[in-house]
Amino acid sequence: MSGGPSVNVVVVDRDALTRGSVKTYLASMGVRVVGETENLASGLSLVNGLRPDVLILDLSAHTDQTLEAVRGLKAEMPDMGIILTATDASPQLILRAMRVGAQEFLTRPIDNRELGEAINRLSGMMKRSAAPKRRSGKIVTVFSSKGGVGVTSLATNLAVSFARNCGKRTAVVDLNMQMGDVGLMLDLRPEYTITDAIGTGSLDASRLKGLMTEHESGVHLLSTPEDPVESEKISPGLLLEVFSLLKSMYDVIVVDAGHFFDSRVLEVLSLADTILVMASLDVPTVRNVRRCLTLFDQLGYTQEKVKIIVNRHQKKSKVTAEDLEETAETKIFWSIPNDYKPLIASIDSGVPAIIQSAKSKVSRAIEDLSHELIQMYGDDEVEEDAEETEPKPQTASR
Repeated sequence: MSGGPSVNVVVVDRDALTRGSVKTYLASMGVRVVGETENLASGLSLVNGLRPDVLILDLSAHTDQTLEAVRGLKAEMPDMGIILTATDASPQLILRAMRVGAQEFLTRPIDNRELGEAINRLSGMMKRSAAPKRRSGKIVTVFSSKGGVGVTSLATNLAVSFARNCGKRTAVVDLNMQMGDVGLMLDLRPEYTITDAIGTGSLDASRLKGLMTEHESGVHLLSTPEDPVESEKISPGLLLEVFSLLKSMYDVIVVDAGHFFDSRVLEVLSLADTILVMASLDVPTVRNVRRCLTLFDQLGYTQEKVKIIVNRHQKKSKVTAEDLEETAETKIFWSIPNDYKPLIASIDSGVPAIIQSAKSKVSRAIEDLSHELIQMYGDDEVEEDAEETEPKPQTASR
């Protein structure tokens, strides 16, 4: 923590030994505990009076009441970091904690190393929020609640199109924790993955960029480990920190979010400016799209944020586009034609279709989609420091 901003913390924990351990460890980091208490009511009074940078709050007792209190605190003090601790680390509870605004979730008994990493992440976000504002990149997340509908293919080709055809600094993040294939489609073998961002000290742009692999198109890939066990080390808090940095480094960040819901994917979905929900015109997929949109509606995502993309569209399908729109109760945003040969050839060669078969129907549809999204976002970039500026890729004519 040396050289960084001073961090003031309030600890609300029913266990006196835990409070003492936390205070001692934070003091060794140079973090100041400005207040502590054992119950929620007095804890709320402390927070309202002291306005700390970080609140560490025990969630084990009176869970519902505590979560509602966190929701209120976050609405009143949106810049305050919140770390929740509980013996129950179920995905359902972690998801509820995220929904009310907590950035970090630690399992009890509290591991000091994990606590230190959480404090460092929140401290890093404080430094970035206090710094002069620069360009804020857009996050485009590609997702489907059903496999085999082309999520990775669209994410990869869309990222390349943003870089080559729109002249945007572009990153692509592979968050398919089970079977990430973005590297395969780009013919890249990353030396580092997102788990290499885990460690002591706050993450900065220079360190994060060193973990990324550059493709000849100009796209930078941040990958997940091939080993699913290693992927389990990736926490929602780490992703929050990583994407906060990526937004300051790139114009567009494309995310392959796979097709499984967990707390980490939900964290990235909440951060996204646009969620592209992939669909194909068949009954199981249409049903899954409807379920997916229902969950997004419960999470408060608007129709402006969530867009349906029909992949492998063909007019003779038994399930029509109108059937999908009626079931999903929303309009289709974009359709990508069924153009099998160029896509299969690109997968086999490791060269994205947007490069290898630029004039194919599927490539043109994806290129037009990239331009449509850029136009939708508008030219709202803020100038960045000249020393951090790199030449943008040359813009190809449409």
